[in-house]
Amino acid sequence: MKPTLLALLTAVALAATGCGSGVHATGEPRPEPNGPQLAGQVLVVATSGGVVTICGDQASDLMFGPPGCAGGPQAVGLDANALPDHSSRPAERWGYLYLVGRYRSGKFYVTSHRLHGPPNRAVGTNFSRPPCPAPPGGWHASMPTQSQRATVDHYSKLAHHHDLVDIAFFKRGSILTVASSDPARTRAVLSPYWPRQLCVVEARYSRALLVHEGAKMVALLKQPSSTAAAAFGWPSGGGGTAVSDRGQPMTNLNVLLVTPQLRAYLQKQPPGLVQVQATLNPLPRI
Repeated sequence: MKPTLLALLTAVALAATGCGSGVHATGEPRPEPNGPQLAGQVLVVATSGGVVTICGDQASDLMFGPPGCAGGPQAVGLDANALPDHSSRPAERWGYLYLVGRYRSGKFYVTSHRLHGPPNRAVGTNFSRPPCPAPPGGWHASMPTQSQRATVDHYSKLAHHHDLVDIAFFKRGSILTVASSDPARTRAVLSPYWPRQLCVVEARYSRALLVHEGAKMVALLKQPSSTAAAAFGWPSGGGGTAVSDRGQPMTNLNVLLVTPQLRAYLQKQPPGLVQVQATLNPLPRI
C-alpha cells in the first residue's frame, strides 16, 4: 500500500503546483506545445474589464473609445500596454498588432508581437494568364467594348442562361473567361463577338450548386453563440463568388483562423468549391 499512497501524495502535490496537469499556476490551460504557430496582423482590443480580445474582421471603428469587437479569442499573455491607441480610460486600449502564438480551446496564447509583420503575399490568382491555350495569332489584349459586354448580359437572359456558372476577365481585363456547364454552346454564342478574347472552360460544378454552397457559407456567419463561432474560427464574411487561376468558380469564406472543426466541415464540401481566407495562418516551417 505504501507505493500507492506515495503516488497519490505526489499527484496531489503536482496538481497544487500546476505541474504535470496541463494548467499554469494562474489556472490558464497551457497551449498545446506541439501545435502549429499561427501569425497575422489583427485588431486587438482591451476593455475596462481587463480582457484582451482579438477581433474579427467585423469590428466597428468608433471615433472615441475602443472599436466594437464582433468576437474573437482572448489574447492570453499579451500586455494591454502594447496596444498603441487608448481612450481617456486607461484600461481601454486597442490597435493592430502582428501576433505570433498558438491557439487552443477558444484562446490564443501569444508568444511574440510587434506592430507590423512581413509584407503580405498575394492571395489567389492575379488573372495574368488565361486558363485556355492561346488562339492562332495569340490573345488580343484589348479592353472589351460596351457592346461586347452586352453580349454576356444578353446570354444571361436566354433560356440556357444557367450555362454561365461564373465569369472573370484575365490578362489585365482583356480576355473574357467563362466557366460554363455547356462549353460548346457558350463558344457558339459568344465567340463571334469575342475574337481572340474568349476563353471557355467546363465548369466543375453547376451554378445551382455554387449558389447553394454560398448560402451555406453565409449560414456559418450566423452562429448562435460565441462558442459556436469559435468552433468555426470566427467567420466574418462569405457567400460571395471568386474564380480560381484555372477559371473555376468558387465561393468564399473569411475566418480569423482555421480550426479542426472548420477543417472537418470543409472536407465534407465539394472539393475546390470553397476558398477560405484566414487572418491568422501557420508560420512556415524552417
